[in-house]
Parts: sequence; C-alpha cells; structure tokens
Amino acid sequence: MIYGTRTSALGAMAQEAKLSLLANNIANSSTNGFKGDRLAFRERLVEALENNSRYGYYNGMVHKNGGAPFIENVVTDFEQGSLKQTGNILDFSISGDGFFVVQDLKSKQRFMTRNGGFKVDPLGNLVTQDGAAAVLNADLSPVRFEIDQPLNVSAARNGILYQNGLEISSLAVIVPQNIDMLEKVGNNLFGFEGLQFSGAQNSEINQGSIEMSTVNSFTEMSEMIQTVRNVEMNLRMVTLQDASVDRLVNGVGRA
Repeated sequence: MIYGTRTSALGAMAQEAKLSLLANNIANSSTNGFKGDRLAFRERLVEALENNSRYGYYNGMVHKNGGAPFIENVVTDFEQGSLKQTGNILDFSISGDGFFVVQDLKSKQRFMTRNGGFKVDPLGNLVTQDGAAAVLNADLSPVRFEIDQPLNVSAARNGILYQNGLEISSLAVIVPQNIDMLEKVGNNLFGFEGLQFSGAQNSEINQGSIEMSTVNSFTEMSEMIQTVRNVEMNLRMVTLQDASVDRLVNGVGRA
C-alpha cells in the first residue's frame, strides 16, 4: 500500500507538471512566433532496476519495483505557425526553417527567435518590439537604417533590406544543425551560443506579415481539463490507500 501511495503521488506530480506547461502554452497562445511545448512521458518498466535519479520525480522504491510514469523530457513543437498580414513594413516572417538573430543590448548575448515584429529606435537600429535587443544582419552585426532619410524600407525574399531603393543591410536567418538542442531562455528567445548552424537555404522572408503562435488555445484548454481530472484521480487513490493503511494499523489485531 505504501508503494501504491507513492506511485499515485508520482502520477499526480507528473500531471501537475503538465498543467504548468499547458498554462504557459495558453498564456502564449497570442505571442508572435511562440512555439508550444509538450511533455514526453515514459512508463517505468516492471522490476526495472535502472535506479537513475536524473528522471523527474525520482523515487527509489518505485524505480526498483516498476510502475508510475516519469517525465523524460520537454519537446518543443517547431512547426511553422500561420502567417498574419499586418502591412507594417518592419514586420517580417520566415517561410520555412530558420530563425532571426538578435543581440541583447546590455549583455551583448545573441539569441534566436521566430518573432519578426521589429521597430527602429531613435538611432536607426532595427530592434525588437521591447527595444531590448538589436536585430542582426548576415554578418551578425546590427541592422541600421539612415535616420536622416525617409524610412522607406523594403525586403527581398532572400533577406536583403533596401531603404529608398538602395541596398543597406540584410536579415540574418540561420538554421541550427540540431534543432532538438535548442533551449528556451525566456522572452520568446532561444539560446544561440555554442550551437552549430548554417544559413537558411530553403527559406524566404516575408515583409508585412508576422508568424503567429503554434498553440491552439481551445485544444490546450481541453487537454488541461483532462489533466486536472488525472490529477484528481491520482490524489483520490492516495486518499483511499491512506485510509486502507489507517484501517490496517488501527483495526487489524484488535479484539
């Protein structure tokens, strides 16, 4: 019964972790370029003596005797989101693989993102909407426009940027060699340093449109309701097994 209690408790904890992930997905269902996450579960094999403490919600008794799920990893859905036409000349989207490259203005760290909603700061730099990072060109240098000229910007499909008909810069679009190694770092950004990447060969830049989130809020809400029920069922089992232990301790052997 103690084993069953721990198994049910681990199941509830795994489902609660899924709830947190679903809540984050729903909160970002309207975030431009956001990629939803999924938890990959795996069931512990019966009598599996793997004894591997790296798994989420590790418990020695359960690992030794088997049963209960564990969280193997978090998988990001990199499927392309739908493109929304905005008409804004500083909004860009990518058709195909690849990410834009931005550089934090304070830390100078580089990141990748699919959110192509940009603006121009007072110095002529192309930056993210929150103004915290500069957008980089194919040479991984900041994209800059001439501020003493009209901001008549156009973009070619290959990312070349023109101002008033004259080529002035470009948009870096890179493709990581192993997309499964990408790590979310917050603010709809992915880590950049230490990764191997190449230039996008089969991707196109679209001006005046932006990529939407891959999260379907209705699907996520439906899954969240089911997950809440799973948590409740596991906790109910914990309660029932606790009551059984109580009867065993206080009732068995009594005259």
